[in-house]
Amino acid sequence: GVTAGGRPLVSGKVKREMRHDVRREMKQEMKQEMKRDLRHDWRHEGLKREMKHTLKREHEGLKREMKHDLKREPKQEVKKQMKVRKELKVPVKADRGAEVRHNVQHWVTEEGLGRGGSMKRTRLDDCGGMVEGVRYVSARAGEAGRTWEYGSLKREGRDELRGVSRSSQVHWPWHRSDPSASVAARLPWFISQCRASQSVRRPRGAPPRPCCLAQRFVESPGPRARDGLSCYERLSKDRRQEFRAYVEQADADRRTGRRRFSARFVR
Repeated sequence: GVTAGGRPLVSGKVKREMRHDVRREMKQEMKQEMKRDLRHDWRHEGLKREMKHTLKREHEGLKREMKHDLKREPKQEVKKQMKVRKELKVPVKADRGAEVRHNVQHWVTEEGLGRGGSMKRTRLDDCGGMVEGVRYVSARAGEAGRTWEYGSLKREGRDELRGVSRSSQVHWPWHRSDPSASVAARLPWFISQCRASQSVRRPRGAPPRPCCLAQRFVESPGPRARDGLSCYERLSKDRRQEFRAYVEQADADRRTGRRRFSARFVR
């Protein structure tokens, strides 16, 4: 039959079968979708496991490398320190050996030793030159008279005016100057005295001390210079004449018994 609207008549049994078919199809579609979702989840879990395993393996590799580097760096640092100590120890030994040889060979020859006579010595000075001197010995046993070191100063291949000591302790050159010599003959000692004073390191806060006799004649006095130029070389022509006159007057005063405060510079 046909309905009033022109639709075919469907029995109740057919309707039930149609509903059952629709439900079954929906269930099948839902099962298929669930299977697809499960497969996707399984793949996702597999990727997660692979990524986790890869990250763990890389992390363990980095830990091993860092541990190896940490063990190797202290060894390399210790080796470097030992190498530096060896390099520093070699020059120190060489300097000590040179200082010992310098002290042993300080007095080269000695002759003419006798009671009431004189003793002649030839030795090396701090600059490597040869100095010949005479020491007068008193007639009384065990008592030595004043010592004057004078005569010829022989230099071999070195500048006559260079007076810097080899060792750390500077032996002041004015103790070896000859008071009976002229001012011109003693100028090398004054100049070497000033240069040797520049090489001495004084403690911080120590009171000022004149480096040489010519320092008081410098036109613009100030702190000690350390450029290797002596105070006498800084003086002008007029100042040098004043310096010479002062030294000659000091020698004359010493001969007459008078003593000045700076006599230790000119003796």
